[in-house]
Amino acid sequence: MKNVLCIMTLLAMTVTAHSQPKEVSYADIVSDPSSYVGKPIVMEGTFAYAEPMRESFTIDQNGALIEVFYRDLPGSDKEFLLAQQQYSKTLLTVSGILKQYTNKKHSYFVNATSLRLENGAAPAPSSLGLVAYSEILSNPGRYVRKPVTMKGSFVYSEPLRQSFSFDQGGNIIEVLISDLSRIDREAIFSQKKHSRKAVTVSGELLPYVNSAAKYYINASSVILEN
Repeated sequence: MKNVLCIMTLLAMTVTAHSQPKEVSYADIVSDPSSYVGKPIVMEGTFAYAEPMRESFTIDQNGALIEVFYRDLPGSDKEFLLAQQQYSKTLLTVSGILKQYTNKKHSYFVNATSLRLENGAAPAPSSLGLVAYSEILSNPGRYVRKPVTMKGSFVYSEPLRQSFSFDQGGNIIEVLISDLSRIDREAIFSQKKHSRKAVTVSGELLPYVNSAAKYYINASSVILEN
């Protein structure tokens, strides 16, 4: 019986080991693409530049430039990437699915599922100045149609409107989340009504067309605190 258990344990360890994404170099991929395309991989490289319109950034791996699409990453990761200076040389480890461009032979990109820094930590949210809703009401010209960051507590979501609302000192602010990744939207819609979970929202402050003195946020990132 002990021998059977040992064999089963070894088999489980073998399956687990093989299921872990393999860290690869771009040279490995080019030399044997069929072993990697369409499969999970891990790549390391230094930050080169971001292209927000494509929802991607590019890493440099010993002179080879690899595009990484970040649309499915959490909002805090996107903030971190977009705050990077061009060719900052920040060392990053990207996990995701390797894909081949349909219009380019022998050229590949990554659909990212996670992002890590050199020390193994996840990117920290940017420390943007927080705005109070009372400040907006007292001086709307300073904030309307401009990027803002606000903090409050989760109240409820409205999936049909692709939005949720949070409470800040008794003021209820609606946040449109249609531009966020699917992962971020699902996390928001899974929150219980009046959960009071702390939430930090960054995005463009806009006025309602039918209520000039009331405002909402078109979110670029939403961070739900644990």
